[in-house]
Amino acid sequence: MNFNVIGTYMLTKEETPIPNAAFSTYDCVGIVNTTCDLVPTPEWRHVASATYDSNSFWAVTARWRYFDEVFYDGTTDLIANDEIKDVSYLDLSGVIRFMGTHDVTFGVNNVFDETPPLVGGTLSGGDNNANTLRIYDPLGRYLFANVTLRW
Repeated sequence: MNFNVIGTYMLTKEETPIPNAAFSTYDCVGIVNTTCDLVPTPEWRHVASATYDSNSFWAVTARWRYFDEVFYDGTTDLIANDEIKDVSYLDLSGVIRFMGTHDVTFGVNNVFDETPPLVGGTLSGGDNNANTLRIYDPLGRYLFANVTLRW
């Protein structure tokens, strides 16, 4: 068994929209708005995984991606309302090894087909990212497979 957690706890993330003007410094932790480059900065986020390797021909992994809630600080985006709730995604994958040097990996990301939080064009930057923010998963559930051959 192998367990792994990579997390970030943000103490501060300051933006200064007017250079050399300390009065314009703005802390972006836990909020999203147009001043903070349209990128939400959750106070806590992580990717945690657990892998079981049989030490023979197979292994499985479960991965949990988590983003803490952020609050909308603005007035123009009516879809975002006042907050974007916390979001979790579960990913599962497995690997089958054969002939000592080859692997087939398969899996599903976003197992429960969690939809990303929707926001309006003001926050999504008008980049047509499915009316969501860059850190969230706009694809929904998807399957993948990979074959590795080594000589």
